[in-house]
Amino acid sequence: MCGRHIYANWKKQGFSRSEYKNLFWGVAYSYTEGEYEEKLDLVKAYDPSAYQALLATEPKRWCRAFFSVESRCPDVHNNLSESFNRTIKIARAKPVINLLEDIRRQAMRRISRRCLKAEKLETPVTPITMALLEKARLAKQYCDTLRSSKTSYEVNEFDNGYIVNLATHECACRRWDLTGIPCRHAVCVLDDNQDDPVRYVANYYFTSVFKKTYEENIKPVNGEKLWSRTNKPPIGIPEMRKPRGRPKNRDRRKEPFEDLQNSGKSTRHGRIPHCSLCGQAGHNKSSCKNEPIVVEGPKNKRGRPKKLIDESHPKAPPKPRKRRNTLLAESSSQSIQAGESSSQTPVAYSAPQPSISSNQVQPHVKKARRGRPLKIRKTGKIPQGVGTFWSPFTDRPFEVFGDRVYDRSNLNPKPQEERNTESEQ
Repeated sequence: MCGRHIYANWKKQGFSRSEYKNLFWGVAYSYTEGEYEEKLDLVKAYDPSAYQALLATEPKRWCRAFFSVESRCPDVHNNLSESFNRTIKIARAKPVINLLEDIRRQAMRRISRRCLKAEKLETPVTPITMALLEKARLAKQYCDTLRSSKTSYEVNEFDNGYIVNLATHECACRRWDLTGIPCRHAVCVLDDNQDDPVRYVANYYFTSVFKKTYEENIKPVNGEKLWSRTNKPPIGIPEMRKPRGRPKNRDRRKEPFEDLQNSGKSTRHGRIPHCSLCGQAGHNKSSCKNEPIVVEGPKNKRGRPKKLIDESHPKAPPKPRKRRNTLLAESSSQSIQAGESSSQTPVAYSAPQPSISSNQVQPHVKKARRGRPLKIRKTGKIPQGVGTFWSPFTDRPFEVFGDRVYDRSNLNPKPQEERNTESEQ
């Protein structure tokens, strides 16, 4: 029996919380009958109804404590068969001969891959077995050994003793008996005796056996055109009957809590519906047979209810908003007025300045726009200086006063002869 399917059926009876999950798998993974009884007592103490429902599933058929040690397999589920059915999902939709041919080719590819993998192994046992032995060696730090004879020992771990027999490859915890790999108690004894635990591993896990298993592959087969004719009628196609409803795919039947239509969202599995007419649980208004409950008073409005104002704690007055736009406008107008006053003041320049008449109409000044100020791109500083220079590109003199440039080509032109002599030089 598969423990995962048993847990799924047991979970449907109302035991879907994570606490029930830990209790169930604690019972399933028990190696000894004493541990099995201890885990069952925990389930009974937590929920008696869950305990009775668990006993109805016959735990002795899917618990490790009652497995035969001859199988050398502690699995409590049948994922192997489900994985195989998943690989032949496309082949199952083909006719019988094509189905068998696809399965044969798939098995050939798998055996060839395992054969190449086995040839690269250098350890005496498989890598997974080596990892389990190392894990047992790390877990033996709380174990102490007491020798009884050459092959019989007692190992104490957390005030509990286990008998280890090296001759029969047995331990009282039943891990070594059931898996064929020495447990932490056996590894503790072997390390104290300076013995190699690999010598006490079952023959199934040795690399030599692994290589022999995949040494001979399935024999190749010619194509259908090269087959010999038997003059027998061909295999008939079964009658096609279109079933009712939507056609099913060949996926595994998932449990309600596994079938998620939208990733990241939980299903409605496990929720208890309530009727909007009578208010009772277990049905909705479409199948309600009870009399509706009349609620007096106005119907509640949809949405979030408003907060009630508490008169004992009056609300603080709102803070005044800052007048950002008006401040910007005032600052811009002040800067404009300051620019106008500075432009009206005379500057002591040697260059002739245009005359300013009092009757001249001043230009219109735009007001600052409302809203957020525009972002102004920053540029480098304008070089400033004083002096007269001659442009080599336009052959004109210009005069610089600070950041202003004046054309002086009409006032003091340079003679043509001097320019010719400079170009010759």
